[in-house]
Formats: sequence, C-alpha cells, structure tokens
Amino acid sequence: MWREIQKTVDELPAWLRNFFYYFGSAGFAVPLVIILLLAMYYYSAIAAANKHMIEVLKEQLVLERLTLKQVLLSEN
Repeated sequence: MWREIQKTVDELPAWLRNFFYYFGSAGFAVPLVIILLLAMYYYSAIAAANKHMIEVLKEQLVLERLTLKQVLLSEN
C-alpha cells in the first residue's frame, strides 16, 4: 500500500513532489505541532475565562434581582 503511494508521488512533477515531501518532513511537522499546541492552549484559556465571566454575570443577576426586589418592597 505504502509503495503504491510512493510510486504515485514519484511520478508527479518535481515541484509537486517536493511540495509533498516538504509537508512530510520534520521541518514542517514540528512547527505545525507547536502551533497547534499553542492554539489549543489559547482556546482553553479563553474557555476558562468565559466560564469565569459567566459565573460573575450570574452573581450580578442575582444581586440585581435582590436589589430590585428591595426597591419594589420599599416603595409599597
């Protein structure tokens, strides 16, 4: 199976063959893995910050509801 893929790639034009060989090399794979790990960390940090913000906003809603209830009760 792998030999057939290699034969097919070897039959391609030189510029296209070099393109595929470059993307299969460690010179491309290592920076790609590092970039993907950094992106995963970034999205994880954003998700944690958003989760914290949701909790803060829920607390603010509860406090706002209590304040509104106190205002309505004091008007009567």
